Amino acid sequence: MKTGLGEMPDRDGSSESGSEEEMEAREKGPRPDFRVVQTEYSSKLGKTLFKDVGAMWRGVSKSGNEFYTLKIGKLRLLVFHNEKFSEKISRQFNERSELNSNDKKE
Repeated sequence: MKTGLGEMPDRDGSSESGSEEEMEAREKGPRPDFRVVQTEYSSKLGKTLFKDVGAMWRGVSKSGNEFYTLKIGKLRLLVFHNEKFSEKISRQFNERSELNSNDKKE
C-alpha cells in the first residue's frame, strides 16, 4: 500500500520513503562473512563506538579461486588474496597432489 502525505508508513517498513542504502539493508540475502566498521567518538557517552559502514562476503569463482566482495555504501569492490602467480600455481599443485596421495591410500 502506498502512503500519501501525512500518513503513517506501514508497520512492516515497506514505506517508499528512505534512502537507497536503507532499502538495500532491508533486502534479504546471505549473511556477510565480515562486517566493516568505522570508529566514532561519542562525546555524550565519552567513549569510542563502532559504527557499521559495510560488509564483506566470500565467493569462489568457477575456476576455484577465492575472492571477497566488499560493499561500503554504494561502493562495491572485489578483494583478492595478494600472491604471485607462481606461488598460486605451486599451491594448487601441492593441494592436488595431496588429494591424489590420499585417494591412493584408500
